[in-house]
Amino acid sequence: MTDKARRYIEVKHKGQVYARKNQDWPYVTHCIAVAEPFTGDEVLEDAALLHDVVEDTGATLEEIEEQFGAEVAALVGTLTRRETESYAEYIERVGRDPKARQIKLVDLAYNLTHCVRPDAPAFTRNLIPRYLKAIKILTG
Repeated sequence: MTDKARRYIEVKHKGQVYARKNQDWPYVTHCIAVAEPFTGDEVLEDAALLHDVVEDTGATLEEIEEQFGAEVAALVGTLTRRETESYAEYIERVGRDPKARQIKLVDLAYNLTHCVRPDAPAFTRNLIPRYLKAIKILTG
């Protein structure tokens, strides 16, 4: 993964955690895991690293474009859920972009595997049907 994108998410997601029962994980571990399958394709890898940064931090798509280029920014934009759309509408929109769909499927798979871990907080189990339905839509 590019060092620039990794440093960027480490700054932007600083202090954010991925909830676990006994010990929260730094949120960047999620971003890095989602990016790993795309090693060798800088655009997909950077977009995967940055996939949650606009939704979860003060980052903007304009900032992403300035630092990482228009293609990465466009993918991050597609992967960012808009305040005006339902989750189903968001998944349908992501599904229309083949590259964004690839990243979202990895994101969902990562999230799903963590929902069923023994150290997952109880509230994450409620997300399993949502993630399975999203995967079905994106692969159907």
